[in-house]
Amino acid sequence: MSKILIIEDDQSIVEYLRTAFKVNWPETEFISVGFGTEGIATAQSEGPDLVILDLGLPDIDGFEVLKTLRKFPRMLIVILTARSDEKDIVKGLELGADDYVVKPFRQLELIARVRTLLRRQPGVPEQEVLRCGKLTLDTAKKRHYHTFRRSDRTYTY
Repeated sequence: MSKILIIEDDQSIVEYLRTAFKVNWPETEFISVGFGTEGIATAQSEGPDLVILDLGLPDIDGFEVLKTLRKFPRMLIVILTARSDEKDIVKGLELGADDYVVKPFRQLELIARVRTLLRRQPGVPEQEVLRCGKLTLDTAKKRHYHTFRRSDRTYTY
């Protein structure tokens, strides 16, 4: 399950996003706030996997929120804004946004972008054992094993 925080002051967009995610990706936990300072505090306390951030917030410039959020480890940020000027897009990406989507937007495209970012997020759960053919990687023990058969015996080293 992924946890997504949206920092957006337009309640109709929040409801549109909530419905789109609920229909197309129901296992997603969705949190929303309408102010930048509240968004920073919520991001810090909730530790979402991804933040959808509007730049036009009533209390603080979205770029300032972006700069602060970028200090949090392993947090993906998608800017969702009406600002379509190339300078704003470049500034957002250079300040650390992982993606930049201009309003009006297509809901399925936004969800696909979010899923793609979350799939690419670094890190493997510590208790996971991965197997690929004859190779086993135990991330909890930080060991790898190679298994092979010779005659009637199976060897692991």
